[in-house]
Amino acid sequence: MPILALIVVSGLASFATTFALIRLAPAWGLLDHPSTDRKHHQAPTPVVGGLGFAIGVIAFLALSGAILTPSFFWLVAAIIVLSLVGVADDRFDLRWYWRISAQVFAALLIALPGQMTIESLGISGLVDLHLGDWAVPFTVFAVVGVVNAINMIDGMDGLAGTMAVISLLAMALMASDPITRAFLWAVIAALIGFLAFNLRRPGMPRAACFLGNSGSAVLGLLLAWSAIAVTHNADPGPSVAPWLVALPIMDCLIQIARRLLDRRSPFSADRGHLHHLLMSKQWSVGAILCLASGIQIAMIAIGLTLYALDLDPVFLMLIFVAILPLLGLTYWLLNRNQPLTEEALKLKPEQAW
Repeated sequence: MPILALIVVSGLASFATTFALIRLAPAWGLLDHPSTDRKHHQAPTPVVGGLGFAIGVIAFLALSGAILTPSFFWLVAAIIVLSLVGVADDRFDLRWYWRISAQVFAALLIALPGQMTIESLGISGLVDLHLGDWAVPFTVFAVVGVVNAINMIDGMDGLAGTMAVISLLAMALMASDPITRAFLWAVIAALIGFLAFNLRRPGMPRAACFLGNSGSAVLGLLLAWSAIAVTHNADPGPSVAPWLVALPIMDCLIQIARRLLDRRSPFSADRGHLHHLLMSKQWSVGAILCLASGIQIAMIAIGLTLYALDLDPVFLMLIFVAILPLLGLTYWLLNRNQPLTEEALKLKPEQAW
């Protein structure tokens, strides 16, 4: 079957599976119920979008035969691990250490038998920033970090999926290996199949389903794997990888820093993310999505431009870190005169666009 047809199959499989799972979710107890603390959606919503999306991705790998290669075979194994633990978490609300343990195990699967590791951070001057024995631990740290960054930003209809599509589009255009490039387009197609039920639009004032913890974990895993596949041992180098998932990573780091400064656990959940702060200012979901997409595109463009100018990889990473306080200041200014009250965070269905 031609690759283009397989990519279309990935999107259709994701769409059809998500459609079916939405109807099965109530019987399986896979619903996210509104609450008075952080969850302000209007009705119980199925959390099965991630399962449909994952099946679309696996369908492409199985039908194309790519699953027979070690890197893709163990990626599928990691997807299955995170999907199963994520579904259990969505159903039974597991403790955080079970989620982290599953993420570490999945990262080890793609790093060791899957042989997808970050071996070097590039060449700084005449020094090769080779990680050596630290390659696997660093890869696990990076993968778990991206998984949790996507989980944290998955707090508004369409946001995580749209951010991922933008990142994957950039990676697909950069990928030099044809198999990896085709896979990235298949992941994008599967995401579009899910976004058909998750993205608000005229006539659809709220999402028909959410990613769920299983979906955000799998999506984060795929973004991390893809960034490594596109940048390791090839141009552009690994120092560009954080720029490809810039907004979710930066938002995650800012939240961790803020919670630690407040003497709280970095794993504690709250509504201090950028999209929550803008909701408190009564921004519509559509406006927030457009702004976040613009920031994500700008960050990718900045990273690739700096790389094209042959900037030293150390400075490329330092500039990334230097932007964090500026974005953090923006968060503080948004929240300075208006605390995150429950009333301010409520968003009416008609505010969708």
